[in-house]
Amino acid sequence: MNFSGLLIFFLLFTVNLFSGTEPLRHIERMLPTPGGENSYFIPGNPPPIDSFCLVYYPVWYGGYFSSPQNYPNAKHITNVMVGSYYFPVVIWESGGPWGLQSLFSYWNDMLKCWTNPDSFTSNNGMDTSRGNVCADSKGNLHFVWHQSGNPDGYEIFYTRAFLDTTGLLSYDVDRSPVMLSETNGEDELFPAMAVHGDTVMIIFNVGYILDEHAIGYNLSTDGGDSWIGRSIAYEHSSTMPGSWMLCSIAPGNLNLLSTTTYNEDMWVSFSFDYTGNGCMDIVALHWEATSNTWALELAAAGQSGPFSHALCCPAIVVDYNQNPHIIYQENMGTGGGLSSLMGYNECGPAGTLFYTSKIGGTWSTPEKVMFPRYEFCNYLTGYPSAGIAMDNTIYFSATQPESATQDTNAYLPFNVHYARFDPQTATVTYCGKVSHLTFGDSANAIYVHIPYFVQEVNVPPNTQGPGFTWCQMFNGSGPSGVYYCHKDTIIPRNETKTTSTTSYFKLYQNYPNPFRVNSLAKEEAIFRFSLPDRSKVSLKIYDVTGRVISEPLSGKYPPGHYNIPFKPKSKGIYFYRLESPYKTTTGKIVIF
Repeated sequence: MNFSGLLIFFLLFTVNLFSGTEPLRHIERMLPTPGGENSYFIPGNPPPIDSFCLVYYPVWYGGYFSSPQNYPNAKHITNVMVGSYYFPVVIWESGGPWGLQSLFSYWNDMLKCWTNPDSFTSNNGMDTSRGNVCADSKGNLHFVWHQSGNPDGYEIFYTRAFLDTTGLLSYDVDRSPVMLSETNGEDELFPAMAVHGDTVMIIFNVGYILDEHAIGYNLSTDGGDSWIGRSIAYEHSSTMPGSWMLCSIAPGNLNLLSTTTYNEDMWVSFSFDYTGNGCMDIVALHWEATSNTWALELAAAGQSGPFSHALCCPAIVVDYNQNPHIIYQENMGTGGGLSSLMGYNECGPAGTLFYTSKIGGTWSTPEKVMFPRYEFCNYLTGYPSAGIAMDNTIYFSATQPESATQDTNAYLPFNVHYARFDPQTATVTYCGKVSHLTFGDSANAIYVHIPYFVQEVNVPPNTQGPGFTWCQMFNGSGPSGVYYCHKDTIIPRNETKTTSTTSYFKLYQNYPNPFRVNSLAKEEAIFRFSLPDRSKVSLKIYDVTGRVISEPLSGKYPPGHYNIPFKPKSKGIYFYRLESPYKTTTGKIVIF
């Protein structure tokens, strides 16, 4: 080959190498790591719907299947909502330039920007990794992470940052963190945290990676002032077979049938080979607050055999009827996941998403979750993250490649996508792409996070909806950029992307009912119903005197699932009448 031929070959090779249009074959098996890796417009408060923000760059941390926001089981984003303040907070890990500390930033509405990062760790140069953040009702932030350098290797630490509104809004970090695990001769890693009222629950793995034998926890019932002491939620008595055993935790929620009662119970989900058939299963731990006891149950069973695919990477939420819901991944690799999972350098573990829930005392048969994109992209979905809204809508997010082939080749880049699931109608609605990467881009989005509580009420206008944070790297290596985007919860009246077809007319219980009003200008109830075909529908709202005060629907509507809002103007008792060719339904709405 002459020189010009060599030059042409080199140019073609480099174009394919750096443009990202060549397919990626799945990488070697991977394990979670404990740490130590080493032109956007200005939006409003919080960053408004469809805003896209660079929170911070560069972060000298991250690499193949690793990110400054490892991992989605532990929330790296929360929303502060207290008084007139409402803003997102994002956390990430850092490398050498920041002394291996973990950092946080929040949206400053006065300056219309993200604040300069501040550390929430005091580590004296030791590695701090795998952090979580939660906000309480006072606007204070709670942080938990694992940290190296102690006699046992890794231990669990906790601290708070107190909201100060006396001048410019700021946070005062408690620089004396509390160690929540024990010096007992073994590592304790990968914490996950839930905050509900004054209850702060921390859950974590006991034992190093691939040698975990228990799930530990620590609990505060006074907002983090004191702790009951490290204890065990589940003890397996021997090594739990499996990999990527990262816990996801969900707090109990306000019981909408009561004006004052909170369910303080907690639910935790993780994965290991519980059934002993050589394939990882999804399990759930239920903590009963009144007795401080834990119970383990099987939520979804992995299948044995030569091509067994591990069930892994669960994200759990609890709805406002106290029912747990889990979205998890069926990993693309075979071998049951006992020693590792399969995936891509650019996204981490990859596979197909499934959904299950426990309603009426039993876990449902898992259902495959498919976005209406190119089919094979759904088989290469990254680690999911999930949150829940007041109307029981579950929002979830994950990364997917721009394109894929049947033999599990992925085409770059990986982008963030999100969807919502309505448990009442078994409807999955794909909501679209969150990140802005285009086909062939060498940058990739990895490990997206969504807040646990998706705000829909008592927030400023045009700020309802989930926020997302994720990191982007070029060709799977640092430096990384930390990003944020806010999307809307506006529910289209006609949802067409469903898990099943509508074959009958049905009115579902309006949510919430009874309806608790804090600010009438910001609250709304939702009527949900389904139509099998194009039909004439009328929905009227009456007061106690029989006077029609609202008529949200009147006319012909196409088939589908509908979500109709009703904004009350005052407290009291209202009645509704929904008429269709199939059925006339009446009912009561109590607003207090």
